[in-house]
Amino acid sequence: MASTGKPLIIADTDKDPRYIVDDEHRKSELTVPVMHEGKLLAVIDSEHRKKNFYQPRHLKALQTIASLCAARIARSMAFEAMQKSREELLVLNMKMAETKFLNLRLQMNPHFLFNSLSSIQHLIVSGQTQKAYRYLTVFSNFLRSLLNFAEKNFIPLEQEIKIMTMYIELESLRFDESFSWEIKADESLLQEVVTVPSLLIQPFAENAIWHGLLHKDGPKKLFVHFKADAEDSLTCIIEDNGIGRAKALQIREQNINARLRESKGIGIIKERLALLQQKTGKPASIEFEDLYDEAKQPAGTRVRINIPYYNPEEL
Repeated sequence: MASTGKPLIIADTDKDPRYIVDDEHRKSELTVPVMHEGKLLAVIDSEHRKKNFYQPRHLKALQTIASLCAARIARSMAFEAMQKSREELLVLNMKMAETKFLNLRLQMNPHFLFNSLSSIQHLIVSGQTQKAYRYLTVFSNFLRSLLNFAEKNFIPLEQEIKIMTMYIELESLRFDESFSWEIKADESLLQEVVTVPSLLIQPFAENAIWHGLLHKDGPKKLFVHFKADAEDSLTCIIEDNGIGRAKALQIREQNINARLRESKGIGIIKERLALLQQKTGKPASIEFEDLYDEAKQPAGTRVRINIPYYNPEEL
């Protein structure tokens, strides 16, 4: 019966070789499946010492009981699955909050804050008060934005670009405006509507500046471009004309702090995107490309981040 899912009435077990004795031999048997959505959940089995005991009314009664049992079991299974889903979602949200907090800590790293303030102090001491006031304003707005969006998993693209702009302005100050930079977004992107994971792009821009441009001689350029490449996602490209990843790796090998910082920063971003995929079912991707000049010499790095469009109800 379990293999076929169909109820059986056995009038005489002595004539049926399938009969298996339980606690004692009985002459007739009735067995009914407990089914849910085509799947066997259990079996109700009844035996009697007399032959030809079970009648259609017995079968109907047990089928009614089986139906009630199936409904109860199904409801219990659904409740258990719902509880499990809630627990998994709670754990997932906790992990997302942890990675978001770690990402914020990296962006508010004490060395960055101290160096920014030192640069502003240098401008004041050297009499460049207007420039000092300008960068002090940018610095305070940058910190305010980080704290305002620290509690959010997603922010409008418009705000992400503003934060990126302030961050790069501050880094430009630290390096005496030794590199040029540009942030561009396609006009087709509705920046105030499209949402992206908060503070996602900054670690890649930081790597481009610190590991690509810092050690380069000659003109230094950083370019960030948000593109509407597909109907279901946007692409962010972070490109620099620095020394390239291979040379940067050699330098970082001599500086364990720089190596660990980059590893943590990119690792946290990848973990955040993986958790978002687990929650929404929408995959993101990160690709690194080494750039070369006509002489096939390293000429920078291009990072391409594909970010799905997320619906508000998913967030």
